[in-house]
Amino acid sequence: HSWNVEIEHYLSTFKKKPGALAGSLALAGSHYLKGLYMDYFQSEPREFIDLLTYCRGQMVSQEKLEESLKRLLGTGCKGVSVEKLRALLGNKPCVNPTREPEDKISIKAKEQLAGITGLMQKTNYDGHCQQANNSIQ
Repeated sequence: HSWNVEIEHYLSTFKKKPGALAGSLALAGSHYLKGLYMDYFQSEPREFIDLLTYCRGQMVSQEKLEESLKRLLGTGCKGVSVEKLRALLGNKPCVNPTREPEDKISIKAKEQLAGITGLMQKTNYDGHCQQANNSIQ
């Protein structure tokens, strides 16, 4: 039998005992996460646990985390922190909304709104209508 220990299942335990993270089988089970921990968070296990908790809560994949770390390291900024990674992970790619072609109802509604707007612009603040020659009735 082979054991498959998922680190996500132990996050609440590690929050209570962050010192247990470094030697845990859960961390050893993921080569990438162990490397990330050893390279950047070894002196701050609570920060690393917070990062993993964030990733779990936001359904961030390991690939997305790796991509964000590469982007962060590529910027030349000093140090890797949970805040910097969360900022990159939280940024959603800009998606241009597609515009539906306008139907007859939308076109007619816009025409009516334009007409109402025109009427409102001809009425002054006292409720009096302005005529074309700009005299108030």
